[in-house]
Amino acid sequence: MSRRAERAVARASIAVVGVLIALSLLAGSLSPDSTLGRLALGVRAFTLGTAVVITVALAVGLPFGIVAATGPRSADGALAAVCDLCGVLPAVFVLTVAKFTAPGLLGILCVAGAARGIGFAWMLRGELTRAFAEEGDAVLRNLGHGPLLVLFRERIPRALGPVLTAASLSGAWLVAVEAVAARIGLGPLTSHASFGAAFGRGEYGPAAALAVALGTGALYVLARSASIRLGQGNESEPFALVRK
Repeated sequence: MSRRAERAVARASIAVVGVLIALSLLAGSLSPDSTLGRLALGVRAFTLGTAVVITVALAVGLPFGIVAATGPRSADGALAAVCDLCGVLPAVFVLTVAKFTAPGLLGILCVAGAARGIGFAWMLRGELTRAFAEEGDAVLRNLGHGPLLVLFRERIPRALGPVLTAASLSGAWLVAVEAVAARIGLGPLTSHASFGAAFGRGEYGPAAALAVALGTGALYVLARSASIRLGQGNESEPFALVRK
């Protein structure tokens, strides 16, 4: 894809995100009995849930992943144990428990974000571990650059690409988890107006599915664009020379 096409797709994605945010802000002024009002309420729940889950997931996953990759073996072992536990406990079960124990909607979304963040931490740990095996680190250190400078200017930015791409799918992940919970009779996990709960009840139509698809697709495109820029790394010397 040419640069012009990439810019056009990125602008269109920003426009889609802007429309969804505007629609969510108008939800309170629209009649909840109208089709547009119900759609706006669903969009508001989707945008709020996506924003909170991504924020909490990155806040949990990034530090944990960095510490696991660069810190003591105990940190790496702790992350592996938590990942194993999350693999055993389905997200539907975790969020159902949070529904009855967490303080309100924000608490449930924070639990969902933390659950996503564990996966991001493991992903970032793997990316950093692989990056540390490259010969470029030794070259940069021999040129007088300290390990922290190499880590924060070169390795972490380049390792963030896959994490950001995965984070962009968090909204769709939350909708799917809520739909499964509603379908098996656990009720809405976050809000009665959420798309996931409505899909589980067999409500909403193509417009709601299109809103979820467009929102998730727009975030994915923006995350991919950011990933490409981060993957280019620091272009100043000698960082650019190491990658040649």
